[in-house]
Amino acid sequence: MKKWKKTEDLIIGDMVGENILSYPNMEIIASKGDIVSNLMLNRLKTFNISWIEIEDIFSLDDDVKISRIFSEDKIENMRKQVYRVWEEIISDRKINIRKVELLSETFVKEIENKYGDLLAPNLCKVIDFDEYTFSHQINVAVIASLISFEIFEERWEFIKEMATGALIHDIGKVMIPKEILNLKRKLTAEEHDIIKHHVDFGYEMAKFSSVSEDNILDCIKYHHENWNGKGYMYGLKEESIPLPGRILAVADVYDALTTRRPYKNAWTPYQAISYIIQKSGRIFDPNVVESFLRVFGIYPVGTSLRLSSGEKAVVVANNRNAIASPVVIISKDEGFKRINLATQKNLYIAEILENTYSNI
Repeated sequence: MKKWKKTEDLIIGDMVGENILSYPNMEIIASKGDIVSNLMLNRLKTFNISWIEIEDIFSLDDDVKISRIFSEDKIENMRKQVYRVWEEIISDRKINIRKVELLSETFVKEIENKYGDLLAPNLCKVIDFDEYTFSHQINVAVIASLISFEIFEERWEFIKEMATGALIHDIGKVMIPKEILNLKRKLTAEEHDIIKHHVDFGYEMAKFSSVSEDNILDCIKYHHENWNGKGYMYGLKEESIPLPGRILAVADVYDALTTRRPYKNAWTPYQAISYIIQKSGRIFDPNVVESFLRVFGIYPVGTSLRLSSGEKAVVVANNRNAIASPVVIISKDEGFKRINLATQKNLYIAEILENTYSNI
């Protein structure tokens, strides 16, 4: 089913449902079946395209039932609430932990209601660079909660504490000078050393705010520790790093890599997942990486592919029980078709077409 959407409301990963041409020279701006990227958004803005028709790939009438965790509206509402909570923390230099816990309960309920074998996680888009901090907390909380649910499906209190810890894991950055945090270039070694102390600042702020749950505190204190012992601030190694820190390490890096910043372009989700796989057993806990892949897959949602049939396809959901065989959608003359590659014996992924999803 197609629907019209304002260009300003498009999100990375939306699928174009029509050919978009410029007038009067009829230059192709976007083609039917293309996936919205930051590059495309810039082109649409350049050509003053205000509305486009997109394909609602989750309403297709077929036998492939996808669990879309966190709707766009839900994510946007979370972003507003997290913004208000963080503004209060910045003002008071104290965490209202009950407000954060209430937000965490929303995460847990959404996961409980929508978790399934075919997953399409939705993350918060960064509207502008100044809102990166708030969007990052949400995305890390979403990712960490999903990983935690995959590891401990019935341990709701643990999952809620992970969401809570993730939402405030970078809270110590409110104590870092803004002129360093807002630099639009790569940090020097000295500046990076200053940034590192946000871990200790955040932990002390949480303790001062009467946060007592170890899992929440561990998210703040240990999310930059590495499996090989070369992280910071304590140089812990392997399982001596508390589990919340190991989960947050994966979630934090994945979102950081896939987000465009003033000093760097974003990686595609496929590139970021490839990096995490490569660093499994060195930077990241291999067991946490395995759980992460069961949620996000080897080919994450939005990845553009070419199938063995020669057809171009886009990943729209991950198969938890077959992480290398996602659900894809292909564009045909008669419309769009979803295919679960895990059920296809003679159809497989032949090539990755990363540039289609590039956030550059």
